[in-house]
Amino acid sequence: GTLLTVEGRDLSIRFSDVKNMTVAGVPCTIVKSGYKVSTRVSCRTSVVTRPNEGSVIIDSVNGRVVSDADAFNYRQGSISEVSPLVVLRTGGTIVQIDGSQLNMGSQMNVTLAGNPCDIISKDARSNVAPSLSNGPVEVGQSKEKSL
Repeated sequence: GTLLTVEGRDLSIRFSDVKNMTVAGVPCTIVKSGYKVSTRVSCRTSVVTRPNEGSVIIDSVNGRVVSDADAFNYRQGSISEVSPLVVLRTGGTIVQIDGSQLNMGSQMNVTLAGNPCDIISKDARSNVAPSLSNGPVEVGQSKEKSL
Protein backbone atom coordinates (compact mmCIF):
# COMPACT_ATOMS: atom_id res chain seq x y z
CA GLY A 1 0.00 0.00 0.00
CA THR A 2 0.80 3.68 -0.09
CA LEU A 3 2.59 5.33 2.80
CA LEU A 4 0.42 8.35 3.59
CA THR A 5 1.63 11.12 5.92
CA VAL A 6 -0.71 13.73 7.39
CA GLU A 7 0.88 16.87 8.81
CA GLY A 8 -0.90 19.49 10.89
CA ARG A 9 -1.42 20.72 14.44
CA ASP A 10 -2.88 19.05 17.51
CA LEU A 11 -3.13 15.62 15.83
CA SER A 12 -2.35 13.74 19.07
CA ILE A 13 -0.11 14.09 22.10
CA ARG A 14 1.09 10.45 22.10
CA PHE A 15 1.28 7.79 19.41
CA SER A 16 -1.02 5.59 21.51
CA ASP A 17 -3.67 8.35 21.35
CA VAL A 18 -4.21 7.66 17.64
CA LYS A 19 -6.95 5.01 17.58
CA ASN A 20 -7.90 4.67 13.92
CA MET A 21 -7.23 6.06 10.44
CA THR A 22 -9.29 5.62 7.29
CA VAL A 23 -8.53 6.78 3.76
CA ALA A 24 -11.52 7.18 1.44
CA GLY A 25 -13.48 4.92 3.79
CA VAL A 26 -10.82 2.19 3.77
CA PRO A 27 -8.84 1.23 6.92
CA CYS A 28 -5.24 2.45 6.97
CA THR A 29 -2.58 0.80 9.18
CA ILE A 30 -0.95 3.39 11.46
CA VAL A 31 2.87 3.47 11.15
CA LYS A 32 4.71 4.32 14.37
CA SER A 33 7.90 5.48 12.59
CA GLY A 34 5.88 8.17 10.79
CA TYR A 35 4.54 9.69 14.00
CA LYS A 36 5.77 13.03 15.37
CA VAL A 37 4.23 14.48 18.54
CA SER A 38 1.14 16.54 17.70
CA THR A 39 2.21 17.36 14.11
CA ARG A 40 2.50 14.19 12.00
CA VAL A 41 0.76 10.82 11.66
CA SER A 42 1.45 8.21 8.96
CA CYS A 43 -0.35 5.09 7.82
CA ARG A 44 -0.05 2.45 5.09
CA THR A 45 -3.14 2.20 2.91
CA SER A 46 -4.97 -1.06 2.34
CA VAL A 47 -5.39 -2.65 -1.07
CA VAL A 48 -8.63 -1.72 -2.84
CA THR A 49 -10.32 -3.47 -5.75
CA ARG A 50 -11.65 -0.39 -7.54
CA PRO A 51 -10.75 3.29 -7.95
CA ASN A 52 -12.04 5.41 -5.08
CA GLU A 53 -11.55 8.87 -3.58
CA GLY A 54 -12.40 10.52 -0.31
CA SER A 55 -11.33 12.02 2.98
CA VAL A 56 -8.51 11.04 5.30
CA ILE A 57 -9.90 10.61 8.82
CA ILE A 58 -7.82 10.36 11.99
CA ASP A 59 -9.62 9.26 15.15
CA SER A 60 -7.78 9.86 18.41
CA VAL A 61 -8.63 10.19 22.08
CA ASN A 62 -8.69 13.97 21.44
CA GLY A 63 -11.37 13.76 18.73
CA ARG A 64 -11.55 13.41 14.97
CA VAL A 65 -9.53 15.17 12.24
CA VAL A 66 -11.03 15.09 8.73
CA SER A 67 -9.35 16.25 5.52
CA ASP A 68 -11.03 17.66 2.42
CA ALA A 69 -13.59 15.34 0.80
CA ASP A 70 -11.35 14.53 -2.19
CA ALA A 71 -7.97 14.52 -0.44
CA PHE A 72 -6.97 11.02 -1.55
CA ASN A 73 -7.51 9.01 -4.74
CA TYR A 74 -7.10 5.28 -5.13
CA ARG A 75 -6.33 4.56 -8.78
CA GLN A 76 -5.65 1.39 -10.66
CA GLY A 77 -3.15 1.06 -13.47
CA SER A 78 -3.80 -1.22 -16.40
CA ILE A 79 -1.63 -2.92 -19.01
CA SER A 80 -2.82 -2.64 -22.61
CA GLU A 81 0.15 -4.08 -24.52
CA VAL A 82 3.38 -5.98 -23.94
CA SER A 83 5.94 -6.15 -26.72
CA PRO A 84 7.56 -8.44 -27.77
CA LEU A 85 5.34 -11.31 -26.67
CA VAL A 86 8.10 -13.93 -27.08
CA VAL A 87 11.56 -13.49 -25.58
CA LEU A 88 14.67 -15.55 -24.92
CA ARG A 89 14.75 -17.47 -21.63
CA THR A 90 18.34 -16.33 -21.09
CA GLY A 91 17.13 -12.76 -20.56
CA GLY A 92 18.41 -9.46 -21.84
CA THR A 93 15.49 -8.76 -24.20
CA ILE A 94 14.00 -5.30 -23.76
CA VAL A 95 10.25 -5.54 -23.19
CA GLN A 96 7.93 -2.54 -23.50
CA ILE A 97 4.81 -2.50 -21.32
CA ASP A 98 2.15 0.04 -22.33
CA GLY A 99 -0.95 0.97 -20.39
CA SER A 100 -2.50 3.71 -18.31
CA GLN A 101 -1.49 5.06 -14.91
CA LEU A 102 1.62 2.89 -14.77
CA ASN A 103 3.76 5.60 -13.15
CA MET A 104 1.66 6.37 -10.06
CA GLY A 105 4.05 5.04 -7.45
CA SER A 106 7.41 6.22 -6.22
CA GLN A 107 8.51 2.58 -6.18
CA MET A 108 7.69 0.11 -8.93
CA ASN A 109 8.54 -3.48 -9.74
CA VAL A 110 8.01 -5.61 -12.84
CA THR A 111 8.06 -9.39 -13.02
CA LEU A 112 7.84 -11.68 -16.04
CA ALA A 113 6.76 -15.23 -15.20
CA GLY A 114 7.61 -14.48 -11.57
CA ASN A 115 11.14 -13.28 -12.37
CA PRO A 116 12.07 -9.71 -11.39
CA CYS A 117 13.11 -7.31 -14.15
CA ASP A 118 15.24 -4.19 -14.04
CA ILE A 119 13.23 -1.14 -15.09
CA ILE A 120 15.38 0.86 -17.49
CA SER A 121 12.89 3.66 -18.22
CA LYS A 122 9.35 4.63 -17.32
CA ASP A 123 6.73 7.28 -17.89
CA ALA A 124 2.98 7.52 -17.25
CA ARG A 125 2.17 5.16 -20.16
CA SER A 126 4.99 2.65 -20.38
CA ASN A 127 7.68 0.76 -18.54
CA VAL A 128 10.60 -0.86 -20.28
CA ALA A 129 12.42 -3.75 -18.65
CA PRO A 130 14.81 -6.47 -19.80
CA SER A 131 13.09 -9.84 -19.62
CA LEU A 132 14.25 -13.04 -17.98
CA SER A 133 11.66 -15.53 -19.29
CA ASN A 134 8.26 -16.01 -20.91
CA GLY A 135 5.11 -15.86 -18.82
CA PRO A 136 2.65 -13.50 -17.12
CA VAL A 137 3.62 -9.86 -16.66
CA GLU A 138 2.97 -8.10 -13.36
CA VAL A 139 3.58 -4.44 -12.54
CA GLY A 140 3.55 -3.52 -8.86
CA GLN A 141 3.46 0.00 -7.47
CA SER A 142 3.79 1.66 -4.12
CA LYS A 143 3.64 5.32 -3.36
CA GLU A 144 4.38 7.83 -0.67
CA LYS A 145 2.11 10.83 -0.29
CA SER A 146 1.92 13.69 2.18
CA LEU A 147 -1.15 15.79 2.95
